[in-house]
Amino acid sequence: GGAGSIGNINSGVKWAIDNGADVINMSLGVRHSGGGLPHQEVIEYAQRKGVTVIAASGNDARQELYYPGAFPSVIAVGAADDAGNVARFSTFGDQVSFIAPGVDVYSTSIDDGYAFSTGTSHAAPFVTGAVALMKSFARTHGHELKDGQVKHVLKHTADKVDGNFKDRKAGYGRLNVADGLRYLDYKLNPARRMSHG
Repeated sequence: GGAGSIGNINSGVKWAIDNGADVINMSLGVRHSGGGLPHQEVIEYAQRKGVTVIAASGNDARQELYYPGAFPSVIAVGAADDAGNVARFSTFGDQVSFIAPGVDVYSTSIDDGYAFSTGTSHAAPFVTGAVALMKSFARTHGHELKDGQVKHVLKHTADKVDGNFKDRKAGYGRLNVADGLRYLDYKLNPARRMSHG
């Protein structure tokens, strides 16, 4: 686990926005316990600047709100297990947008090492990477992919976990980067659309 002050986190996020970041991962979450909502001002600032923010949904296996993931403009990511199902510990509710791998993820660790770790904080970066890849792909084709557009692509290409468009535990479903890029390529390339016609 890790810890940090909300003020310091907000300062770091604002610095990233002011220095050109157009996608930000926040593998963290804070419950609201009085006063203003945690991170509200910096999330509103990110939204005004067109920055896509992705956050962890939480790891308490309950329907609970953790901020910044609970803000409507933030993509809140739950964890999927090795079978692609919602992980038992993953926090759920209407705020959850997607699930991504979050069990036994091999990642950097302390003391310059690597280790397997589990949690929605490990799931969120998969979606962040997908968003960055899609924005970069669009840019190489002469387009700037706006925050709402990238969310549209992700929503319509995620693998659904049941017959519903949105599920209270898995959101719009499992992240599917390959289908997202195919869909984006189809939308950005008029000649390809005409040939499929």
